[in-house]
Amino acid sequence: MNCAVSILLPVYNASATLRECLESIARQAPCDMELIIVNDGSTDNSRDIAQNSLHMLHSGGLQNIRTIQTDHHGLASALNTGLHAARGRFIARMDADDRMHPRRLEQQLEFMDRHTDIDVLGCRVCAFPDTVITDGFQRYLDWINRSLTHAAIVADLFRESPLAHPSVMIRWEALDKTGGYRAFDGPEDYDLWLRMARHGARFAKLDACLLDWRVSAASLSRTDQRYRRDAFRRLAWQFLTDHLHTPGSHSGKELWICGGGTSGRRLRQWLERRSLRVTGFIDVAPARVDHTLDGIPVRSAASIPKLLRNGFLLFNVGNWGAAEAFEILMRQQGAVPLRDYLVVHG
Repeated sequence: MNCAVSILLPVYNASATLRECLESIARQAPCDMELIIVNDGSTDNSRDIAQNSLHMLHSGGLQNIRTIQTDHHGLASALNTGLHAARGRFIARMDADDRMHPRRLEQQLEFMDRHTDIDVLGCRVCAFPDTVITDGFQRYLDWINRSLTHAAIVADLFRESPLAHPSVMIRWEALDKTGGYRAFDGPEDYDLWLRMARHGARFAKLDACLLDWRVSAASLSRTDQRYRRDAFRRLAWQFLTDHLHTPGSHSGKELWICGGGTSGRRLRQWLERRSLRVTGFIDVAPARVDHTLDGIPVRSAASIPKLLRNGFLLFNVGNWGAAEAFEILMRQQGAVPLRDYLVVHG
């Protein structure tokens, strides 16, 4: 390694936003860094924009810039191409439609050098433009910005991706140990966090908004089938299965699923096919309570304090509001995520 940070910037048909992204990189506080632009077979003038921005980037103090041209093979392939060319101790992800705050890399590098046990470091993100941020996206943004510690981030991994991909700085050795990005029919960033967690990686997030995250109807997370809900669910539930099979993960406690609807019953089937016995359901529907459902008992939410004594609760997320209410209830009972309960993707 012969520099501190490799900024990894994949580009595909980003002519509308690339210049603004590169301007934000040019404004970074000075640090030992390189920029690797991987043009993934763009058919617009993204390549020309990158070339015409070199003088601006050099003037900003960034001398080491490489542009790699490839045929269009998709994001995971472009990221791995950039990783193979990287010479930094750390990989700083960036997307061509976002903006770095001027001290993002400086603050992340300083943190990573001081905390040598951390492998993946995110930051809080600010969404823009304001005019297209829906209430639903704002709830997601509030959620993704909340978890700062390793334990909180790992607990949230069972539900969704608690790290904005273009906000992270990753220790190169940890990324190499995991094998880089996987090209498959699913979200490559969420998949990477889960595989790194299985390999023992440690996570953290800076309590500062250091990335402007563009919200667009054309973004991959909204248009690409790899980011569909069931792709996240499949990854989350496999991660949950692996966790529950780990010795000491729930200390032999009874497994209770909160929610006896379609998703809760589907989660029960998933777990039991993988040799994890579910004791019963917890439900708020009066017609289900104190009866059996698919052969196992259903208890009311009022029974949660008693069940927590020897039970591990899985709350199957149906909507953001219900999950938040459940977490408030758990805190009121003194319950701790990972020890007593988990909120999982529904």
